Amino acid sequence: MQRADRRGPRLSEATVKSRINRVLTRLGLENRVPAALFAHRAGLAADTAPRPPAGADG
Repeated sequence: MQRADRRGPRLSEATVKSRINRVLTRLGLENRVPAALFAHRAGLAADTAPRPPAGADG
């Protein structure tokens, strides 16, 4: 078992990739792009796109 320090437990890159792939598979998604869309549509991700200032012509 890996030791945790003040910043929390450490996960290897391989572990993170494996867990992400399992989640994507369970959701029936191919990669992170549809996962981001899924999260946004489900209300799990905030809209962080920059918005033009009020009154700006676009």
